[in-house]
Amino acid sequence: MKNKEQRPLKIRFLAAIGSMLLLGSVLYIAFAGINYYAGAVLAIAIFGLAAPGVVAGDGIMEMITEFFEMVISGIMEIITAIFEAISSIFS
Repeated sequence: MKNKEQRPLKIRFLAAIGSMLLLGSVLYIAFAGINYYAGAVLAIAIFGLAAPGVVAGDGIMEMITEFFEMVISGIMEIITAIFEAISSIFS
């Protein structure tokens, strides 16, 4: 697994945005049901997370693992940003 310092800022930003879109659209679909807009946001999120993995991957298994690594990395970036914002308020 690559370290955070090895990934460019653009890729980390893309992972964070893609993960937020993916989580948001899944939650929206769970509560309101699927429609064209939620499906489009879900597809954009999946393509945004899969694109760096497909570009960097050599084989199909590496592409799949890179996709899940980007999802987890994006969620970690979101949680880190939230905790840093809360800690900066109280310090």
